[in-house]
Amino acid sequence: MKRLILLRHGKSSWNHNVQDVDRPLEKRAYNDAELIAEDFNKKTDYNFTLWSSKANRAKTTAELVSNTLNSRIDNFKIKDEFYTFDVNELLLLIKNLPNTVENMMLVGHNPAYTQIINYFCQEEVIDNLPTTGLAELEFQADNWSEIKKATLNLLLFPKHIR
Repeated sequence: MKRLILLRHGKSSWNHNVQDVDRPLEKRAYNDAELIAEDFNKKTDYNFTLWSSKANRAKTTAELVSNTLNSRIDNFKIKDEFYTFDVNELLLLIKNLPNTVENMMLVGHNPAYTQIINYFCQEEVIDNLPTTGLAELEFQADNWSEIKKATLNLLLFPKHIR
């Protein structure tokens, strides 16, 4: 069994004249990340690997979440290639995840995250994964390259927790 946890980065601030990759989080995103991490911690109990996009807003979100979930994280890395908005690129990256990892949390970007959830659930389950939204997908497969249909086990949105 493989488990994929997709966490969209927190709300970014547009008040800075920086490249997209360097955009920081808005103040609200810090609280949202803590709320999501705490709720995820209450509703799940497994360890996982955490990889984040290299974008500042994604890295910061991943770091905030890791502060709460640190004891459950087996490995934490920033991965340049996960700075993508393209669903086909993301699908290829997911299907090439190391098979030694059973539970993977990825922190990254829309529209790819919303599209990948709907792709694996084989129906449109959500219109939009909001900022700091989290989705847990479970696959009945032993290898990432073989994942097809997923069960959506958990969907957490900050606005439902605040």
